[in-house]
Amino acid sequence: MKTFKKIVIWILAVILVLVLIAYLLPRHYKVVRSVYIKSNPELIYDLTSNFVKWKLWEPWTKAIDSTVVYELTGMALML
Repeated sequence: MKTFKKIVIWILAVILVLVLIAYLLPRHYKVVRSVYIKSNPELIYDLTSNFVKWKLWEPWTKAIDSTVVYELTGMALML
């Protein structure tokens, strides 16, 4: 019974320490990522805004995943 009591006390102590550490951390954080591309802005916009040209630059190409299927329907074709 003494061993069980020691285990429970240790678990409670660890939980208490974790809660205290959580209160010391900042409440708000911000993650910012940016990429600078040396290219014409009109070209970048044309490639990224036109879904028909999307397969030219997207990272999940058929070389990586041969089961990928592209299907454009509706308003995507009118861009």
